[in-house]
Amino acid sequence: MGCYPVSASRLIAGEEPDSVAAFARFDDRSVDRTFVGQLRFPSGVLAHFESGFDAPDRERLEVVGSEATLVLDHPFLPAPDGPPASMTIRRDGEIETIEVEQADSYRAEVDDLQAAIIDGTAPRVSIPFSRGSIATLVALDQAARSGGTAVG
Repeated sequence: MGCYPVSASRLIAGEEPDSVAAFARFDDRSVDRTFVGQLRFPSGVLAHFESGFDAPDRERLEVVGSEATLVLDHPFLPAPDGPPASMTIRRDGEIETIEVEQADSYRAEVDDLQAAIIDGTAPRVSIPFSRGSIATLVALDQAARSGGTAVG
């Protein structure tokens, strides 16, 4: 689990993590039902995420900077199946709401794949980025299965 927050963290950091740590609860079939992961990037950016099947749905991405916090609610489950996405910036005690164009992201993925196959258009998500996400997810899984040991 955690492919969406891992991809988002890598996108925000703009680099690959140099260390990961993770803890999980696995069911009797070795499926990670609850997962907590941490990523450390060479620039000093830190990411923490939680995901799971055994808790109520609560999709939120929060980016905390030195001057403001960006909060995205419901960024991963696409419309029309999930609640509308929203975005706010919190700075100096003020909250600014930013309008988010609602889109069916699964449909957009299919359209992107279709354009790549039929028109030869470069996909929005590159093969190297996808490979980096997989490598990070594999490292997180290994860390969780080894008791949380950081892999780096």
